[in-house]
Amino acid sequence: MSSIIFPLIIIIVIGLVIYYITNNLWMAMSVSIVLLLIYLIVMRGMKTKETDMTVFPSSDWMKFVGSRCPDYWQFQGQVVNPGNLKGTFNKCYNNPSDELSVDVPDNDKCYDDVTGRLKYFPVFKKWPPEDEQDEKTKKQICTWMNQCGPTKKEDIFGNIAPGSIPASWQGMLC
Repeated sequence: MSSIIFPLIIIIVIGLVIYYITNNLWMAMSVSIVLLLIYLIVMRGMKTKETDMTVFPSSDWMKFVGSRCPDYWQFQGQVVNPGNLKGTFNKCYNNPSDELSVDVPDNDKCYDDVTGRLKYFPVFKKWPPEDEQDEKTKKQICTWMNQCGPTKKEDIFGNIAPGSIPASWQGMLC
């Protein structure tokens, strides 16, 4: 309440000055009301806490969608002990006929099955990662992102050269 008294006095003084200069009561009242509304809107905006802001992507989205596969890859389900891997993994497919398909190097670092364009990513127990195992999973994914980003990029002259652009994986902050 006390935080509005000083600005209210200033607004009243401005209104009186306008009335004195123009000799128009309606104009002075209108300007005073508009200034008061602007002040209240600005003060309300300044009181908004960071916790009131929407975080994107949300934890639920990351838990059920985003933590499974890189952007533009297709989730094919969870698989237990695929090939020589131990544990539960998310089976992800990079569809070459999809317009949004990511250009990933065709090697065994980037795919577990190069001809099938499949990669098995470890499953997070909980999102956001809290325990040592989930942090290890995130580190594996971040390593994959840095090694298996798009293989081509253009320089400023339009020449295509091998690059080291990280793979896109929304919500995975490495």
